[in-house]
This record gives sequence, C-alpha cells and structure tokens, in this order.
Amino acid sequence: MEQFLQAAGEEDAILISIKKFLDLERPQTGKTRSAVIERADDLLSVIESYRTVIRLFGKNVSLDGSAHSIELDRKLDEVDHSLAAEPTAACVKKCEARIQSDIQGWGKRVADDSKKKAEEVREFLLALAGTAEAIDKRDKNYTTQFSQLAGHLEKIGNLNDLSQIRAKLGQEVSDLKLSVEQMAKENTNLVAKLKNEVSSYESRLKCAEDLASTDELTGAANRRGIESFILSNMAKSSNFTVVILDLNKFKAINDRFGHVVGDEILKQFASGLRSNTREQDLVGRWGGDEFIIVMTCGESSARSMLGRVKGNVFTRYMLRNDDSNFLSPIYVDASSGVAEWQSGETIQQLIGRADAEMYKNKEGAHQLR
Repeated sequence: MEQFLQAAGEEDAILISIKKFLDLERPQTGKTRSAVIERADDLLSVIESYRTVIRLFGKNVSLDGSAHSIELDRKLDEVDHSLAAEPTAACVKKCEARIQSDIQGWGKRVADDSKKKAEEVREFLLALAGTAEAIDKRDKNYTTQFSQLAGHLEKIGNLNDLSQIRAKLGQEVSDLKLSVEQMAKENTNLVAKLKNEVSSYESRLKCAEDLASTDELTGAANRRGIESFILSNMAKSSNFTVVILDLNKFKAINDRFGHVVGDEILKQFASGLRSNTREQDLVGRWGGDEFIIVMTCGESSARSMLGRVKGNVFTRYMLRNDDSNFLSPIYVDASSGVAEWQSGETIQQLIGRADAEMYKNKEGAHQLR
C-alpha cells in the first residue's frame, strides 16, 4: 500500500513538472514561423511524454489486480485518449485536475480496503481471545468445585456411621454428576460459538478472496486470479495450456464510440468466452483489451477448442451508445497466441511464449488489411 502511494506521489511530481512546462507563455507575435513550429513540436513532444507517464503509471498500478487499481488504469486510459484527440496545453490543464482526483480517490479506496481487512482480522482475534478467556474462567470455576468436593470426601472418610457416609456420598456424587453435565454443556456451547465465529470469518474471507480475484467490469478472473490458477496447476504438475486473446482495433472503437461502448464490448466478449469454454477452464482479463484462457489440456486440444471460440465469439455485437441508441453492429475479433506449459517453466516464460505468437499473428493481420 505504502509503495503504491509513494509511486502515486512520484508520478504526481512528474505530471506537475510537465504541466509547468506547458504553462509557459505562447510565442510572441514577432517570433519567426520556424520558432513557432519549433515551439509546437516541443509541445507535442512534451504531451507525448505526459501521456507515456500516465500510461505507465496506470499499468504499474493495475498489476496488483485489485478492482480499484484496474478502474484507475481505465480512467487514466480515458485521459490518455483525450490527450491523443486534443494534444494541446489547454487539454493538459483540463486533465490535470481529473488525474489528481482519480489518483487521490484510488489511494483513499485502497487505504479503506486495507483498514477494513485489518478490522476483520482484529474482530476474529478478539473472538478467539474471548473464547479462550471463557474457557479459562470455566476451568477456574470447576477447579474450585472439584477442590471443594475433594474436601467433602475427606470429611466423609472421618464419619463412623455408615448411613451418614451413604447419605453424604450420595449427595456428593449427585453434585459431581451435575458439575460434569454442566461442564459438558458449557464445552458444547463454547465449541459451537467458536465454530460459528470461524465459519463467519471463513465466509467473509472467501468473499474477499473472490472479489480480489475477479475483474470488476467483466466478471472474469483478473490478473491475480489468473496467476493463482496457473500456479495451482504448476504445483500439481497438471497439463494445461495458456491462450492469449488481444482484441483487434479496440482503441479505434473506443475513440469512435466512447468508453461506454468499449466497456460493453469487453463485457460481452468475456461472457462469450465463458459460454464457449469448459467448466474446468479459466477465463480471465489480463488487462485492458487482453484476455487469457487457461485450458486444462494439451496444446493440440486447446487449439481445437480455440477454433470453436473464434467461430462463436468473434462476431458482430449489438451495442448502445451514451444516448442508449443502438449502433450499427460492430464486428469484434482478436489476435491469439497459444503456449502449453513445460515442466520447470515460470509464469513469465509461459506468458511470454503465448504473447510472442499473439503479436506475430497481430502483425500478420495488419499486413493483410
């Protein structure tokens, strides 16, 4: 958390420095045309650096896979598109307040989440401490009772009258039986209470883990969920294959129709992937417009299933714009890369091989157009 906030502070400093450069006065009317052109080139160069900083910060933040961080990456991506469409100092000024607000909001939400998780752990520890205290108190009570019983039995031993011994012994046995029954009942209650506390905490923990591993926009697994699934299969030495899908011309769709349409495409595309893969396979959003399917099978079977996915998911989508009007159907497809895990291979190496094939296919698709 502190590292993210520190990174946010460093990026803010960079953005503010660039902003100050853009605040410089425009060239005076008496300047030569070449000076004005040079000034314009400098401005475009600085804005491009500004956009690069924004993109890098967004991507680095989104690596933790949390919903808040991925949302910040999406918002910064919108700012980047705005600057690409209007590369002016005025646009930079307009975006500055939005960037600062987005980063501050992200920092607060991440801090609130950490505080909430710490509070849940504290509550559970207090419940355990309360149970331990109750057991200790109960044990002390029964220790006192058993000590008293031992004293009574000693006194019985001093009695000479058999009838008195029987009467006293009968009473003590009755008291002992009652104490044991009460102790067993309290044990049952304490164990039941502790089980309820543990069950409640486990449910909340499972819910938190599911949220932390799920992409908020599409409902697919996020980067954290994907990596966890891959590592689990690696630990079991299972046979599995990674399929990477990178949507083609998605930026152009965002620029033309807006992010509402772009988000809807991502949601429908993810839904299509889940509908056309097996229950034991994992569909996830790796980031931006890139998806990953982890198929629990070899490469040959994975490529065969990928053909079915392409036939059913690469299609035209009916979408609404910001005004809720239907647009003309938009065709959506993606470039793909496939890599089967090899024993001893790391996640980075595995994803790298699939990425290399995907980019090769994307370049080939561009050349055909």
